[in-house]
Amino acid sequence: TVVAFGSADSHDDHYFTRPQEMIRGDVIDPRLTLENPDIARRHIRAFVLQRYHEARLPDLDHTTEAAANLFSVLGKVGDFRNSTGILNRVDLAEWLELARTDLVGALQRWLPSELSPTDRAMLIADFIPDLLAAVDEATGGQPPNPVVAEAEGEPDVLDGPEAIGPAGTVEVEGEEGPQPEAEDMVDVASDNLLDRLLYWGVLPRYAFPTDIAPFHVFSPNSTGFRHEMEFAPSQGLNVALSQYAPNKQIWIAGKQYTSRAIYSPFPHDRKNAWGRRRLYYECAQCGHAKTIDFDPGRRGETLTCEACQTPGTFGPSKPWFRPPGFAHLWDQPAVTTPDEPNETAYATRAKLVMSTAAQDFDYEINPRLRGLATRKHLLVSNSGPGGDGYEYCVRCGRIESVTSSEINLRQPHGLPFPNDNEPNCPGAVSRGVVLGVEFVTDIALFSFGLADPIRLPPPNAETASAMRTICEAVAKAASQLLEIEPGEILAEHRPALNDDGAAGTAVEVFLYDTLAGGAGFSPQMASRGSELFCKALEVMEQCPVACDASCYRCLRSFRNRLDHNLLDRKLGAQVLRQVMTGVTPTYSPERAQSSAELLAADLRRQFSDDFEVVLTAGSSTQAPISLTRKSTGKVTSVDLHSPVAPSVPLHAVQVKDLILVDEMLVRRNLGEAVAKVTDAL
Repeated sequence: TVVAFGSADSHDDHYFTRPQEMIRGDVIDPRLTLENPDIARRHIRAFVLQRYHEARLPDLDHTTEAAANLFSVLGKVGDFRNSTGILNRVDLAEWLELARTDLVGALQRWLPSELSPTDRAMLIADFIPDLLAAVDEATGGQPPNPVVAEAEGEPDVLDGPEAIGPAGTVEVEGEEGPQPEAEDMVDVASDNLLDRLLYWGVLPRYAFPTDIAPFHVFSPNSTGFRHEMEFAPSQGLNVALSQYAPNKQIWIAGKQYTSRAIYSPFPHDRKNAWGRRRLYYECAQCGHAKTIDFDPGRRGETLTCEACQTPGTFGPSKPWFRPPGFAHLWDQPAVTTPDEPNETAYATRAKLVMSTAAQDFDYEINPRLRGLATRKHLLVSNSGPGGDGYEYCVRCGRIESVTSSEINLRQPHGLPFPNDNEPNCPGAVSRGVVLGVEFVTDIALFSFGLADPIRLPPPNAETASAMRTICEAVAKAASQLLEIEPGEILAEHRPALNDDGAAGTAVEVFLYDTLAGGAGFSPQMASRGSELFCKALEVMEQCPVACDASCYRCLRSFRNRLDHNLLDRKLGAQVLRQVMTGVTPTYSPERAQSSAELLAADLRRQFSDDFEVVLTAGSSTQAPISLTRKSTGKVTSVDLHSPVAPSVPLHAVQVKDLILVDEMLVRRNLGEAVAKVTDAL
């Protein structure tokens, strides 16, 4: 006997009423994409660097710190860049020329035969300039979390069994407001070279999951000098920012634990993470976000959003850093009976920060649609409940949402980990902290140009619904065209970062690889844009069960279950078809008539004493609803408009005394739609 239970969301309800779909249907065969030149290129770089390492460090002393720490074997970024280390940029270039013949022979032996002859020849011919260019970008470009040391001094940050020292001058916000900061920032030249190469995607990261965040549960046997873990499950950091977010309740082995601290068992991890903090800006209107180098003078700054161009909505800026891990408080017992859920927050979607111009796009699919293959950083952040950030104790790692009343971290409080020297932390709090991660991956970026009457202003709910639908359809189409597992490619959208984007006449959709460092899937779609978007239209327009808005046969899945209320295939198809053809298609007549009937029924219920409400089938010259005032005989017509074309009636072309109502408003908030008619009358 198998027992299944579910929550009251649309995903669980669907499968609860259709259990056969969980055990029937087609299964996608797993396959190895050995013909992918991007994956092969990264393995070539790893192979060549390994040979260089073997040639220059054949007798490495196994007692050194570099030998003991895998990620230190290539030395530091500064030593490599400045030619002060055994392994350095100048020596690497010289060695590559000397070893070229042997390396070419080795590559010809082990590169997979599935690669096309053209790709194989190109990879072998260009492996030296490719490696040097990739290494230069990683070591000479911007580091993972660029920072600038702006002052002297250092806060005491406790990691593990270290004793609490004298309190330093730290960034603190008390009731009187922010106090002066004086903290050391991490010198980027001290980063491990291997860490930097992995972060920038120079090397394959499949066996080096560096963007992993564990959730630590301390064992009862832990002491101040030896922290033992009873459990330490882990997730990719972009997932952990939601799954293990502060105040989140996590069930492990039948017990409920609560995330209350930022923690790492390795000395200085948390201190270095805070030392690499940045400033985070997010628009309260459209959600556009970015990070910049940390500058205490700009903390709390608000700007005009570069996406929607709304003044004073981009910010206030907050400290942002990458948490090394999370923890349940060591002295807080777990419970087996569920507590009331704590207020928690989910991480944002992946956000693309790069700016674009018309000349940046490599592929013109049609006059309204252009594509670009690139490799850039994406940003995922968690700003806490209400977007107010978290209160973070810089010294011990305790963290609470700004709105939480559990504990005042500005006062002495218990340590989140065992410590035999001092049970309490005196407190040194930074307020409004944002947790996040930036990661490099492969991207295909597409620019949509929109024509009258369709408009997609950034802050609108209609824009969110249309673009979320298009993103899900495009991601599904890409996985089908590339014959890969759904979820290996995802899609997001943003307004174009220019005047057209702010006006709602230009939007951008970007596909990205979810595999760490990218797998070369998404860039293939940039040159196949026409095929990709035709397939996406097919996904939206040809649902096997002809559903009204979305279902599990077309757009819904467990992964997008939180967005099921946004998915509307008919709205998405109207926008995408205009982009593909240049002609605005007619909005779904079936949907329009269904919504008109819904609105007419409620108007009749509320207005029957004063108005005669008549519903018609609607035509090119006649509105679907007419309201005749009984006292005067005056007739007022009511028509609907497409959610993305607010100025164009769906039926009546030339009708006096016409009230226009958003079709989506009728379906999602009937009371507000009726109120709009009432106000107009």
